[in-house]
Amino acid sequence: MPVCEKGKFRGIITDSSIVSKVVASAHNPKREHARSVMTNGMPKVSVGCDIAEAAKIMASHQVHYLPVVHNGGKFVGLLTLDDLVKESLALASMVLAKTDKKTSSSESKK
Repeated sequence: MPVCEKGKFRGIITDSSIVSKVVASAHNPKREHARSVMTNGMPKVSVGCDIAEAAKIMASHQVHYLPVVHNGGKFVGLLTLDDLVKESLALASMVLAKTDKKTSSSESKK
């Protein structure tokens, strides 16, 4: 869950951060604030970031998601590892479809 303040990304709260910072520490969840549970200071990507660059950033920072921001740091969404996998598969399928057409066309001319 992204944590935003005045439209700007401030951090993220995940199920694992709740478990490690609240449940495992035996803190009362009703007394915890988002800022004490969220992860902040994580890398962000801009709206125009390409898939390869986003994948490199995820790998180098060992994260499975990246906040996506627009000019001025306005939060617009989260890019997840699942998103990258789906897009990569779609691109691979497109390449296969085009190469299969070319192969079929070449074979029919023989």
